[in-house]
Amino acid sequence: GVREVHQFSHPRAVIGLAFTPDSKLAVTGTAQGEGMIRFWNVESGRQVGDAIKIGSRAIEIEFSPDGSIMAVSGGGQAVQLWDPGKRTLIARLRGHTGAISRLSFSGDGRLLASTALDDPTIRIWNVGTKQQVDDPIRVDGSVHCVDLSGDGKYVLAGGFGQVWMWDTVTRHLVGLPIDIPGEVMNVEFNSDQSQFLTAAFTDEVRIWETALDADSPITLPQPQQRIFSIAVSPDSNLVAAGGSANRVAIVDVSTRKPKSPELQRKGSVPHVHFSPNGARILTCGADQVAQLWDPNTGAPLGKPMKHEAAFQINGDTGRDQLAFSRNGALLITAAREPVARLWDGRTGEPLSTFTHDSNLTGVALRADDMSLATCCDDGSIHVWDVQTGQRIRPPIQCE
Repeated sequence: GVREVHQFSHPRAVIGLAFTPDSKLAVTGTAQGEGMIRFWNVESGRQVGDAIKIGSRAIEIEFSPDGSIMAVSGGGQAVQLWDPGKRTLIARLRGHTGAISRLSFSGDGRLLASTALDDPTIRIWNVGTKQQVDDPIRVDGSVHCVDLSGDGKYVLAGGFGQVWMWDTVTRHLVGLPIDIPGEVMNVEFNSDQSQFLTAAFTDEVRIWETALDADSPITLPQPQQRIFSIAVSPDSNLVAAGGSANRVAIVDVSTRKPKSPELQRKGSVPHVHFSPNGARILTCGADQVAQLWDPNTGAPLGKPMKHEAAFQINGDTGRDQLAFSRNGALLITAAREPVARLWDGRTGEPLSTFTHDSNLTGVALRADDMSLATCCDDGSIHVWDVQTGQRIRPPIQCE
């Protein structure tokens, strides 16, 4: 069973939501006003220390891999770095001319890449010295997404109709810019930087070698007007894509051919995710239904998991509307309704529901799968004990 452990209530909507890497604290950030970030003890449910006032809405909270640095982006033009243990501001990384929009740490935590709205630059920062590394990388157009490779050697970015990769040391382009029809909304390296994935408002998801081989796109079996969600299997052998059409394509990376028949849905598909072991695919759609599938055969697994509201497109209300447990045995979903739902992650059988006073905007599972956090659009945060399913204390509302 599952039980709610805590509720952390806020007077304003919460968008920034994270656990510290050691899972001892839950971190929340409000999206309006002066942007307050609060730390909560997961065991006691109490706020730890004073709230941090960042001066602008806290949209994204990113921790360095070792948890020693917390980077915050929001409405301001500076990236804020905080010591999450001491709750002290370490540095403001200034240089952008627009509101900070995207952040990406390298896998070793040495570097941080940042982009901003209406600012055609990518800036790379030395996290140790808190200084910008060389001049900014200038892009001919707006930058919508950025990702640093795990070793920090390359930075990948996408904008309107193009994708670029630079060597972070030489600042030279690796290959020529890639022309991709449509607005590139997401780019992501795989774990060893040998390939990267791009998604745009077109009918194609593409996988590229790091040499930028322009002849290796993945073209979906049938076109979609927009691609809302893409996922790569844990072994990097399959890619799944869902979008505005009522189906999900699963493609074998090596052959560039469909792995199974397309998964048929009754509405657009804003969320596609692989289970931790890659044995199942989860789709969540505008038809208010989540469904598990076999990626090898395209057959549905278990019954449809019905909700009372639709799932939102990534970036509309938030990107964390579902979460698998580490072993894939549990699945938590949060559609645009005041109920979080716990399911058997292998069969889709319902296990528990958690009712709130307002609609949910996100969910997260603690690293040890013992606690579950939910956030609502009324600014409240709730933490539940996964073992017992009981709430320990009333909601905590931030001021």
